[in-house]
Amino acid sequence: DAGTFIPYKASPSTTALASSFVLERLGLFDSNQEVVCTLAESYEYSEDGNTLIIHLRKGVLFNDGTEMKASDVVYSYQNVFYGTSIAAQFQTYVDFDNIKATGDYTVELPLTTPVPYAHEILVQSYVFSEAYMEKMGDRAGVDEIVGTGPYVVEEYVSGDHVTLKKNESYWDQSNPPRLETVNVRFIAEASVALIEMEKGNIDFIFAPTATEVDSVLAGNVEGAKVIECDSINTHNLIFNNSNTATADIRVRQAIGYAIDLEAINEVVFNGI
Repeated sequence: DAGTFIPYKASPSTTALASSFVLERLGLFDSNQEVVCTLAESYEYSEDGNTLIIHLRKGVLFNDGTEMKASDVVYSYQNVFYGTSIAAQFQTYVDFDNIKATGDYTVELPLTTPVPYAHEILVQSYVFSEAYMEKMGDRAGVDEIVGTGPYVVEEYVSGDHVTLKKNESYWDQSNPPRLETVNVRFIAEASVALIEMEKGNIDFIFAPTATEVDSVLAGNVEGAKVIECDSINTHNLIFNNSNTATADIRVRQAIGYAIDLEAINEVVFNGI
């Protein structure tokens, strides 16, 4: 339990998983890693390539009954997303200070240089209600969160569980929530979570360790299966090139050659 429903402060955690049922992004990656619009209806680049223009869906409601507007998106980019580790990759070419709403349903993101993949930012930032965030201040996301997603936080017991209920006013009726409620439990030890699954007390384990994965693959847990999916997550070793030693490309190359990636995969990730 990360103690907050704001994903940038909680990820990776079970609380962040619960947040993903309540909050949504402007777009998602499909199976081909292409951006598909969700809360955004469409996007385009200006003729000179220096501006990303995002057109929002109309009539999308936050779970407090207010409509999502362009001002909420601007607020989310400038006041919640900006400054996070995820946003850092975009700060080299997105001018966050000058993102603006041009009407209720259009957002313009100025680029410091034309970048053909700038629209991938649609996938990275959640949309928050400006009114809720400003009203709650430091308490925003502590006990609940307001979003446009298919579920609403019904109950949160710190360190124990989050109960989510179906959002009756969810905007995407072509893909409505299929369950009336979702109960997300906080279980610190993966081995305990696996025992709970064996007892039939839980249906799904978020981010199991390689040991639990191996146990399920070996058939030790009746009725359980491992679900695999593609990921674009990477682990990086970043050098400080202002350091005299690592400023030398030969040193960096030598370190790279010395790293046994297969051994790391086998020891750290159990070969998965």
